[in-house]
Amino acid sequence: MEELCGAMAGRAKALVGADASLALVGPLGELLWSSMNDDEGSFVSNVVRKLSGVLGRGDYYVGGLGERKVVVVKATDRVCLALAASAKEGVILFALRLLINAFSNELVELDAKLAEEAVKTELEVYPIEVFDPSSGKEVKVVPADAVPYVPEDVGPKAVRLDGRSIALMRATDGKTIADMARELGMDVREACEVVAELIEGRVLKARVVEEFKSDYDAVFVPKVRIESTELMAREDLRPFEKFILMNLVRGLTVLELSWGLRGLGFDVKPDEVLSLLKEMEEAGLVEKSS
Repeated sequence: MEELCGAMAGRAKALVGADASLALVGPLGELLWSSMNDDEGSFVSNVVRKLSGVLGRGDYYVGGLGERKVVVVKATDRVCLALAASAKEGVILFALRLLINAFSNELVELDAKLAEEAVKTELEVYPIEVFDPSSGKEVKVVPADAVPYVPEDVGPKAVRLDGRSIALMRATDGKTIADMARELGMDVREACEVVAELIEGRVLKARVVEEFKSDYDAVFVPKVRIESTELMAREDLRPFEKFILMNLVRGLTVLELSWGLRGLGFDVKPDEVLSLLKEMEEAGLVEKSS
């Protein structure tokens, strides 16, 4: 991929200017390859995460970061191409279409690879709101294996910080949230909630490495209604299975369900969530949302 993306980035600079930066983005907003800075990468990641399921092939989005324009084009079913530059948006869009035509075979091959196998990639984390069966409350969490960092553009923020927040921010030096919590003697679940608050307050950001498959973007919905009290009383269901069934109504993807579980202290990866949901689908309990 490095050779392909390097060639595309070089062609982009020749078309729109030496300040051009390029990114290939997967369906969940994961940066498959990028020459963008942190702000640009985070921006296109969020755009693709929100719009990938809506955009069709060839559709595009135009945004701006300061004096630079950012254009995102859906190149294949699973891959978006993003280009940032100080050129006019029409020039950037024209350049992207030329790149997609020139490297169409390579992009199709990459799309097929994403469909068939897990691709190790780094994702920008965002808080997931879930119902926690153990406490009976709604909480916002991020996965415990995410690595928080202070963004480059951080400045004065109107955010209320307590002792826990300050301690976690001071401990932010490339460690996972779980490692930071153990170092500080803090409950991992609590630390995940605090980091989620700091991300929402734009004080911190966080990344996590995932073995990504396109199926992790799938959303499953319940086929039969099961009351929460009945679910909690079921002794044949493990705690994380109860969590999944009680949170399906939220429209969360397979990956987001895994993030929610990992934010509550369960070490359940997306492939385990997907396997369980497929078993539930065969049993007639859930179905994949169209």
